[in-house]
Amino acid sequence: MSTTSMKTPEEIHGYEFGCEGVVPIKEAAKIIGASLHTVRRRVDEEQLRMGKDGSRRTVICRRSIREYLRSIEV
Repeated sequence: MSTTSMKTPEEIHGYEFGCEGVVPIKEAAKIIGASLHTVRRRVDEEQLRMGKDGSRRTVICRRSIREYLRSIEV
């Protein structure tokens, strides 16, 4: 795959990481009602966006949590 055809995460998701804030991964798991393992799996599946904050702690983008929860509503 050439680098010209690769999309940035912002292009894939349609918004900048952390634009609505971030939460620690443990808090994200509580919000979602899932285990840390499940949160990481959702990150791998690109359903949630993970990064590091200024203290190098693992955090999840609040907007990705909101969009994920909306996607699983019945």
